[in-house]
Amino acid sequence: MNCLILEDQPPAQRLLAGYLERVDHLHLVATFAKATSAMPLIQSGSIDLLFLDVHLPGLSGLDFLRTLEQPPPVILTTAFPDYALEGYDLKIVDYLLKPFSFQRFLQAINRVPSAAPSNSTALPKTSLFIKDGHHFVRIPIADILYIHSEADYTEIHLPKKRLISKHSLKHWLDQLPTTHFIRVHRSYIVHLRRVEKILTDRVLLVDKREVPVGRTFREELLRRISG
Repeated sequence: MNCLILEDQPPAQRLLAGYLERVDHLHLVATFAKATSAMPLIQSGSIDLLFLDVHLPGLSGLDFLRTLEQPPPVILTTAFPDYALEGYDLKIVDYLLKPFSFQRFLQAINRVPSAAPSNSTALPKTSLFIKDGHHFVRIPIADILYIHSEADYTEIHLPKKRLISKHSLKHWLDQLPTTHFIRVHRSYIVHLRRVEKILTDRVLLVDKREVPVGRTFREELLRRISG
């Protein structure tokens, strides 16, 4: 579930980010301090859950929520209890009164409708948003050649450019369709449809780039391409 934090206080940002890290199926996509900065990402439809502070600079969280035609599920976070009724009138999922515990956070999460499509005919995800500097860009999943983990960041390699992300390799494994992507090394994920040749300790991609293959991953790779 892709989450976004809209909160202007750094301590509250860190608390929420820390709680999100403790729940496997929750992925923090971005954190913003101003509502207008978050607008493009929310309008893209790629956010499954929004943590929204009431008091924000320029435009309050509730006023911002009123501007959204199709908002994602929202959990309000605030130090003031006065806005609870107004929030529920706007169909929020839950109302977290600061400071809140991890247990209370989990109670709110458990009230969020599942982000997984219930209709078996739903179309699969064909693109995702990646932060590039101060902006988010939509990347067709089919364009991804491979992803490389490097220290505390990952590199998403496309045919003509490379994007840097703070997300882990595990995050991308959770986001990308397992039918098309596979981990071939502790530091690499490759797009199976971009593999041209499998050698002893590496794969050759269609653009002639090479990606190493770890011994523990080779058997699964061979099984996937032969199946």
